[in-house]
Amino acid sequence: GKICPHAHFKPFESNVQLDDSTEKVVNVAIIGLPNAGKSTLINNLIDRKVCATSSKVHTTRKVAKGICTEGSTQIVFLDTPGLVTKEEKNRYNLEDSFISSFKSCMIAADVVCVIHDASNHWTRDKLHFKVRKLLERFPEVPSLLVLNKIDLLKSKRVLLDLVRNLTEGKLSNRHHKDEDQEDFKLDYSEDKPLEVSLDKEQKKGWPRFTNVFMVSCLEQTGLEDLKEYLVALSRPRPWPYSPLQSSDLSNEQIIEHAVRAKLLDFMPQEIPYNLKTQIELYEENNEGVITASVIVTCPSDRVKKLLEGCSSGKLRQITNHVTADLQQAFYQPINLIITTTVSPVK
Repeated sequence: GKICPHAHFKPFESNVQLDDSTEKVVNVAIIGLPNAGKSTLINNLIDRKVCATSSKVHTTRKVAKGICTEGSTQIVFLDTPGLVTKEEKNRYNLEDSFISSFKSCMIAADVVCVIHDASNHWTRDKLHFKVRKLLERFPEVPSLLVLNKIDLLKSKRVLLDLVRNLTEGKLSNRHHKDEDQEDFKLDYSEDKPLEVSLDKEQKKGWPRFTNVFMVSCLEQTGLEDLKEYLVALSRPRPWPYSPLQSSDLSNEQIIEHAVRAKLLDFMPQEIPYNLKTQIELYEENNEGVITASVIVTCPSDRVKKLLEGCSSGKLRQITNHVTADLQQAFYQPINLIITTTVSPVK
């Protein structure tokens, strides 16, 4: 992956006067397990649906950047694929870059946001070992814990226990790579303290998070607090992108990703992971109307018929859903055509 040239920067003195026109940047790596809500969070923070989302795992196949310009600050979100094992990579037909992309993201990041699904009672009580391993490998990068989907939790006590477990009862007050780390114990005086084992084998969380945010993308809560915090972490650097940009992907790539994501929602089991999407036509007229044609290559006639549905009804349904998503990405009218073909037998 391409590493941002501004990844490493010198600290600036706090007494330096910065006027409102000084360009500032913060690079934010978004990591977590598949389907934790990483892409949805970015879409909500930048208010555009530029990162493809679906209900299935591994919708995000490559690192994409979401760009949010707030006043003089540009927040560059690095939307990473969900952390996977080599077995999962082979099972879901994932690209080779799937595993290696995390290293370049972490090197480029000024801060890392760990997105954790608070609603999944099977996995919520501890950070997955893949997440902990990544944080341990890059301890110099300040990290935030973002508890997502809190609208599905009824109990405040559960939230407090989650925070206590996932932070190992500690937070770090270090906000930048160049600051010395200093940990302090969390104060849970309003609650009976929970015994947290710090035995290496029993570790559930990460004791170096600098802050915890509780958000609900569905109910739009906690997002502004998180965005304000990220803006405050920005440093004086030239903007890497135009303030009009909301993604580093081309419109053609955003369309391809949106079609692929919707196929994941509409096709059963692992079938959609073997479909290939390719844009054939992209045009934009003087009125700003986009016309695009995407071809989906299927591995067999059976899969092609399954995708099209009776009288092409399913394909029309998919096209309508993708069109609605793309209008939220571009804020422009779009005429989308999706066609299917079968890959030639090798």
